[in-house]
Amino acid sequence: MTHNHLVPGSSPGGTTNKTPLLRGFFTFFALHTFILFIRIMKIFCNSFFENYKLITILVMSLMYVFVGVKHFTDPNYFINITPPQIQHKLFAVYFTGVLEILGGLLILSKKTRKSGAYTLILLLIIVFPANIYLYLSEIPQELLGISKTQALTRMPFQAPLILLAYWHSKENHPKWVAYLSSLAFPPTIIYFLSI
Repeated sequence: MTHNHLVPGSSPGGTTNKTPLLRGFFTFFALHTFILFIRIMKIFCNSFFENYKLITILVMSLMYVFVGVKHFTDPNYFINITPPQIQHKLFAVYFTGVLEILGGLLILSKKTRKSGAYTLILLLIIVFPANIYLYLSEIPQELLGISKTQALTRMPFQAPLILLAYWHSKENHPKWVAYLSSLAFPPTIIYFLSI
């Protein structure tokens, strides 16, 4: 009579049962992989937003400088939408053009980005009455060849432009500012291209 003594953790065939050990290893490996994946995604998301923000800064800088130069190459376009209450329209157009170019250039450098962003916010507040005048008066609408509805659609874009400039003003903002600014960027570019 033969006695089969089973060693704990071994199978009836005499081989060691490695299932619990393998399960533990795979559980550890899966958990470690999941944690690593979460960390990589966090780095990727942070990196994505940093890169996306840098792209928005470069594009907005280009747009502001382009439109600022247009104040000097085609001042009549801006004179046409300057409210009649402004006495020295050409000076106002040149002054806002300088602010636009200056702000657009200053946001390129980290050292001057905050000053540039606040310059642009100031500019956007200063020129907002021109958008109101464009909406209320048929004269500038006819001169620019746009309808009252088109003039109305221009007005809300001051808000995302200000939001983007604020987002660009410093490195860290609450996440909602970054998300909202990221979403506001594409339609704002479309608006900018229409001016």
